Amino acid sequence: MQNHGTVPKQDTTRQTLEFGAALCKQAPHLTPDQMQFWISNQKMLQQVLASALVIPDWHRLWACFYKEVWGIENDFLQLELPKKQRGFNWFILMMKSLDREIIFAKGAERKIFEEDPLASRKLFSDRYALPKSYGVWIRDGVEADAENRDRSASYSLDEALSGKSRAITFEEYAVFYIFYNWLTGKFLDQKGWTICAGSKTYPAYDHDDVPCCHTVAGKMKIIYCGFRACRPDRSFRSVID
Repeated sequence: MQNHGTVPKQDTTRQTLEFGAALCKQAPHLTPDQMQFWISNQKMLQQVLASALVIPDWHRLWACFYKEVWGIENDFLQLELPKKQRGFNWFILMMKSLDREIIFAKGAERKIFEEDPLASRKLFSDRYALPKSYGVWIRDGVEADAENRDRSASYSLDEALSGKSRAITFEEYAVFYIFYNWLTGKFLDQKGWTICAGSKTYPAYDHDDVPCCHTVAGKMKIIYCGFRACRPDRSFRSVID
């Protein structure tokens, strides 16, 4: 007998286990008695989780960030978020006219940026010429995408040309670095490097034309690597725009 009007149920067993493990990892302070309390009071636990586990309101978060950090008031409600893809859970909102010099000045003011060793060289970035504020989705990882580890900036260009995802620019990464530190008090990329493959210097040289970023002693350190260079401790961050 056919069962009409039903939708096949998706198997979420693995995802459920991973979610439970993530919750436990973020609550190491719970004693056995406290854990047993929540096990025995699951209706209460359901209410607590329902109020706590809310999808972030990215418009509101970024509006607060720009007001508090930059002194700019804008609710960004007119900005349409790009279509989201699974795994891309962090959002970067780029204000129009935020250039490299302005961003570096803010990072230096907050004492979380080292100096740019090639500040005198021009930087050309994807999406920089857009006439209005815009946003991109990135994967929610403190370290750069494991999927792109040991891949060069030239590989990211091939991905973009084939209609897949594009790569983060230096300006997007630097603004998100400030945002992440403002929001959490922590730092990105303390183990490896993010290749900002959406940006390229001019004039370009084969050995040092793409910005790479990493945290050293609580500050964003920037170096420049070759367009085709690959290393296992470097990766670019794909973006959905």
